[in-house]
Amino acid sequence: MKNLFYCCIILLIISSCKKDILITDIDYSDYLSNNSITSEIIFYPAENYENYNTIAIPELNLHFMTTDTYWGGVLFYSKFIEKNELIIRFDSIQTTMTASLEPRSATAYVSLPENINKISLINGHFVDKYDVSISKEKVEIDSIVKNFTDVINDKIFRYPENTFDFTCWTDSTDENLCIDFLNVLKNEISLVEYEFIGEGKIPFPYYTSNEPNHFTAILKYEDESDYEKAGELLRAYTLERIPQNQGKGISLWGWNNKNFHSYTFY
Repeated sequence: MKNLFYCCIILLIISSCKKDILITDIDYSDYLSNNSITSEIIFYPAENYENYNTIAIPELNLHFMTTDTYWGGVLFYSKFIEKNELIIRFDSIQTTMTASLEPRSATAYVSLPENINKISLINGHFVDKYDVSISKEKVEIDSIVKNFTDVINDKIFRYPENTFDFTCWTDSTDENLCIDFLNVLKNEISLVEYEFIGEGKIPFPYYTSNEPNHFTAILKYEDESDYEKAGELLRAYTLERIPQNQGKGISLWGWNNKNFHSYTFY
């Protein structure tokens, strides 16, 4: 009798688990597809510019890449939004004629709205689920269910408004080149050094570089005219202090894709 009781309990648990799976399938039944891709996918959040040749506010996106490589592969997808949930269905990978010298991952960029707190990724009848937290300073993604995807750089910092990355390369012939110009900036403009607090990938491209003779700092200014003045100061400093084609240089990388480079002033 006791064995029969335990058997009934086990059957009830199994039945309950099957019911949960069925509910999940019904929730996404409108989005599931008989088409699927064979490659696994990795992705990460990032702030990008629609056009890297123009000044613009960075936009928040998800960057998807297949782990398999293709000649000119393009990752096609369908995008849906249900309340605060972003649903992405991967439809196919199409190859095109390309001048690429080697196979590469098929990629896709998908806009990530600020109000999203859940991400569901669909491949055929598989649904991967992630929680996402988006603030003005940071984006964090946590995996809930993973079948065919994985997130890298699951914590990223966003570009702080009114900041720029001061990056300088020098050599032993002028070791004070970087510090001297940093002092010029601080003496002429109201600037404070900006610090990223906590764990996360920093958005500025050269901030975490380990190259020798490389100096970098994130600086925050009060007004756009201050950053314009920083560019003017760099021009004067370049013509006075940085010889052309000597492996030395200074770049100011603005949060809004407005950049100044010493090599452009000759």
